[in-house]
Amino acid sequence: MLPNKISNYFRTLDVKTITDKTASQAICRFGLERKLDVWKKPKKIFRDLKQLTRERDQLIADRTVLKNQLHAENAEAFPNESSIKRVTKRIQLNDKQELEIKAELVKTDSELVEKINKNYHHSRRR
Repeated sequence: MLPNKISNYFRTLDVKTITDKTASQAICRFGLERKLDVWKKPKKIFRDLKQLTRERDQLIADRTVLKNQLHAENAEAFPNESSIKRVTKRIQLNDKQELEIKAELVKTDSELVEKINKNYHHSRRR
């Protein structure tokens, strides 16, 4: 259960002081009054997708730094050609790794693809 749901429920109660005891009683009451869904372990694909998107975000941030370094080196009065080559190679590696991540993101399980397509078509009808 999301903490904010229990927190909002707690505010509806006539409790003046919040202590561990009153908080645990409120949580217990919340559980007894509501029909709660049984927790199900999320699919591994969601953890993988989160990790891949975080990795991609980091690559994008790194590429921005590299492009700024390349621009600064090119703007120098006497640019160092070997530094420019190394930074350019790092940018190319960064781009290659981003493409690999995008390819992995596309590989999903059939049930997830079905849900995405169903939600997409449902939202387009509105």
